[in-house]
Amino acid sequence: IPHPHGQLSKPGARGYSLREVLKWEQCLYHAVQVNVQKICQESCDLSKPYHEQPQDICMLVKTVAQCNFPLLKQYQDAWPAADLATIFLKNTSSERQQK
Repeated sequence: IPHPHGQLSKPGARGYSLREVLKWEQCLYHAVQVNVQKICQESCDLSKPYHEQPQDICMLVKTVAQCNFPLLKQYQDAWPAADLATIFLKNTSSERQQK
């Protein structure tokens, strides 16, 4: 399944809402979200957004998420895991900058 066009979390500006695009049941979305957040907490520099993480760390996040949730293998380059990590790290990095 290819990555949707547009910017993540910007549905009004020709972007997309991850939850709406995936059309997963709430419990599945939440389980994958929590798992990706845990992987990020264990592996990423929480002061930096996803796109500033080392490439091998980004690959690790996607690979571990795919192992935990094989349905992510249906998605090109495990983009839902990358998007969930992007949202989480955007929030954590901006919180750290405010402190």
